Amino acid sequence: PRWHNALDPEQNYGLLAARAGDPGPAVVLDGKGDDWRDRTPLLRRAGDAAGQDEPVLQALWAAHDEGSFYFRVDTSGLDWSRSELLVGIDTYGADAGDHRFPGKEKLIAPTGMEFMVRLDGPDSSRVLVDPPYDLFTHRYNRPYRSVPNEDGLYREIVVEPNRARVGRDGTLYPAIDYSRSPLRFGTTDPESPAYDDLADWCASKDGRLVEVRLPWGLLNVTDPSSHQVVDDGEAVSGPVGTTTTDGFRLYAALVDRETGRIEDTLPARDGAGWMDPSVPALYAWPGWEEPRYHTRLKRSYFILRDRLAALPDWIAP
Repeated sequence: PRWHNALDPEQNYGLLAARAGDPGPAVVLDGKGDDWRDRTPLLRRAGDAAGQDEPVLQALWAAHDEGSFYFRVDTSGLDWSRSELLVGIDTYGADAGDHRFPGKEKLIAPTGMEFMVRLDGPDSSRVLVDPPYDLFTHRYNRPYRSVPNEDGLYREIVVEPNRARVGRDGTLYPAIDYSRSPLRFGTTDPESPAYDDLADWCASKDGRLVEVRLPWGLLNVTDPSSHQVVDDGEAVSGPVGTTTTDGFRLYAALVDRETGRIEDTLPARDGAGWMDPSVPALYAWPGWEEPRYHTRLKRSYFILRDRLAALPDWIAP
């Protein structure tokens, strides 16, 4: 009752949408950045990036509402055919998680990351999870928890809506798996002709501003209002355990798609590939008891209204 779970179908039925935030969501994905004016970036590039031949990272921001976690990355300009943007998210436990970014070149974050967002264009961007913290991988092999490692390996977030089963006539019906990793490109601006309520990220045309929206549940957050995330501890049965996080830590890297060479990072890295641990990048959001929300009529409401109005009056025989 204290937050909106976008991954739960039963919380998203109906003709009237009840959505997080009041009077609207914390961030509208539109590539403009107007929603961030009164916020302070977690990280900002030191020095002037003018005259750089290759793209550089300018700033890293974070925000939230009762339904989603948001982040924004400012760059000097991205060409998706040339570069990809990686954003690692440490959701809890500084030691737990994967300290290494994926790729050929060594890049080590100060704290372990449970999730990795890979943005490489409108059609193939996705969010990945560190395998030890993947619930699907460990569904028959608990505990669910993040563990320290430096593998640099991240996998798709997969769920199984339909288990394998055998029919009464002996027919085998295989399991149906579904990946939650793909990130949908689009805008959540209701005034735009391209409005898409399912959009996960957006970017300005020049690639200077990138906005991402991730449902809390996709990051194994069980209750953002009280900062609870999945962590079984040593438990191997019973209800899934949780722990309290002090917030999220974010790290970003620009990578050349052809060579795998790291073009820039936030925070900065040294010659050995270690990111600066002295730069704070923690996003700690305030908890809440009463969720803020707003309502709006879905497009399906107006479709149904018009179809019903077009039906002829029924006259009793």
